[in-house]
This record gives sequence, structure tokens and C-alpha cells, in this order.
Amino acid sequence: MSYTHIMLTLVSVGLIDEGGYMVTFKGSTCIICDAAHTMVGCFLKREGLYQVDTNHAESVSTSLADASLSMTDAHWCLGHISPDAVRLLCKSGIITGITLHLGTEIATCNSCAYAKMTCKPVSKGRSGKHADSPGGDVHTDMWGPSPVKSLGRKQYYISFTDDKACYMWVYLLALKSEALKATFNLSPG
Repeated sequence: MSYTHIMLTLVSVGLIDEGGYMVTFKGSTCIICDAAHTMVGCFLKREGLYQVDTNHAESVSTSLADASLSMTDAHWCLGHISPDAVRLLCKSGIITGITLHLGTEIATCNSCAYAKMTCKPVSKGRSGKHADSPGGDVHTDMWGPSPVKSLGRKQYYISFTDDKACYMWVYLLALKSEALKATFNLSPG
């Protein structure tokens, strides 16, 4: 098996808009104009994508070239990648047309902090009291579909656990829709 290396330049229409530029898509062409309606970029659609041809000077605006970015700006513009990855992309020439301020540090990124947050751990012990009588509180869980069906062609199971007695019922189901029928089969004795 062979792999073809394709390098594409991704352009954020949202960032272009925030920069005061206009983007028009018409006739399989993407045209970027500045505030004075002067065309600064024109890209043709190839294989379903508007591809930026960085080998031709007419496809890259000289007014947009050599943008100066802090490490924080680069982190945000490049999808919140690590500072080391930003440095490597610039140093290896994969990203061109920007001047990166290497001395700047990334400011605290709320998006990254939020993405790394974890749920509070679930305690293994019970914090509340148990039900007062059998059948007073019943816990249920359903699982499936199983990658392999049972001999009886069942691929789901539903379990019911009595909170007071810790007694458990397990029913094998062929379809999820059989879950309600299984609840009527419960008998507290």
C-alpha cells in the first residue's frame, strides 16, 4: 500500500471575516477581498476543496504575508496545539508566511483547561441509606448490543437490583424494545 503526501493550507473563513476581509464563493472559485473591495486572493475548487496554491505568488496576498503572531495567537489559530508543535511547524517550513515571536509564552487558555477537566470520581461506597423494604428502590442497567449473539439469539441484557435485599434479576433480550416487558416480569419474592 502506498501513501501520497498531500500538503494543504487550511484557511479559516471566520478569522478572515474578523480581520475585516470578505470571502465570496461563486462558480467553483473562492475570492478574498479587503475592506476596499480589492482582491487579495483567488482560489479554485479542486476535488471538492478550495485549495490554496502556495507555489504561485498570485494566490497568496502580499498584504497577508509575513503576519506576526505571538505564541498565544498561533496556539489559538492552529487548533490549540502545543507550543512545541507550533515551533516545530514553523522551523520545518510546514507553516510559512508568519513570523512567530518565540520569546512569548502561551497565556492561560481557558478552552484547553476546560477540555482537560475531568468528572469528579464516583465513590465506591454508598453515601445515602438503603431502601426500607424489598422493592422499595430498584436499580436497573441495560447493556448491548453484544458483538456475538447468545445461543437463544439474544444480544442485550437488562438487570434489576433490589436496593434492600441486593437481590438481582437479569433478563436476556433480543431487542432493546423488550426492556419494558422485562420490567413486568419482576417478582419481589
